[in-house]
Amino acid sequence: IMVRGDFSFHDTPLKDPACPPIVNIDVGPGPCTIIFDQQEFWEISLKSLADKGCKRIAFLHNGIAGTHEEFLKKLNPLLNKYELSTAPHWVQACSAYNADWSCNTMLLMMHKGQNERPDGLVIMDDNLTEWALEGVLRSGVSIPHELHIVTHANFPAPPLKCKGIIQVGCDIDALLKMAIGFIERTKKGENVPEVVTFSPIVHTVP
Repeated sequence: IMVRGDFSFHDTPLKDPACPPIVNIDVGPGPCTIIFDQQEFWEISLKSLADKGCKRIAFLHNGIAGTHEEFLKKLNPLLNKYELSTAPHWVQACSAYNADWSCNTMLLMMHKGQNERPDGLVIMDDNLTEWALEGVLRSGVSIPHELHIVTHANFPAPPLKCKGIIQVGCDIDALLKMAIGFIERTKKGENVPEVVTFSPIVHTVP
């Protein structure tokens, strides 16, 4: 099982018929790839915020989402669908390898001196979540009364300190069972799909 095995199999031992079966997770040109349904993640996230009455949406991602224009181009249809808006200074990125900077980013975005703050936030990487929540809380913004939050999560996810946060993400147990199932089928000589889309699940912190 390769996670984000984004490289060519050409002229490598991985193409040898004697090589054990391979399943790629998320990206990759392998014989069987399981892809997390990012579009469904966005649909669930933005609909959840719209259902809470949010109008002004901020985004925090891990820096691998391409340019600002590319990022918004993917989201604009859904923002329009749910009558939501965003702004360039509400779309920020922090590396998952230095996640503590997410705290400062949220302080900058949410502090009381800002003339207008977002009322909804989507955190795209669960590695950023705890630090981002710390920044929001330090700014004095009340969760979820002043700010509703949707965050990516890999389940089973660790508990969060804030109530009312919506977690949307991947059931790792189910994902691994699916991958192992494809490996077992390949070993038996059965056909497996080239690409499979894996849907997110939703949990709201009580």
